[in-house]
Amino acid sequence: MLHPVVPFSLEFLALRRLTTTAFGTLMCLEPAVALVIGMAALGQIPGPASAAGVMCVVVAGIGATRADTRAAPPAGDHGRAAEHVEAVPPA
Repeated sequence: MLHPVVPFSLEFLALRRLTTTAFGTLMCLEPAVALVIGMAALGQIPGPASAAGVMCVVVAGIGATRADTRAAPPAGDHGRAAEHVEAVPPA
């Protein structure tokens, strides 16, 4: 019953100590780590579709984490970032 508590607690500790980008990248690698542990500890051999799916998830997650281009709010903004947003014309 308490089995999920340990990894969840470790993730919260890591979140406090790592940057957002580093934490996001590590979370994206979780499926690949699970695949490797399944192969090493349990002798499970994934099929080509499973391996490709894991790789797609990892690449997409890392790409999304690394492509986060949100700018930091200007110094002294104090939560008024909405005033500085420019209108984007509809596509």
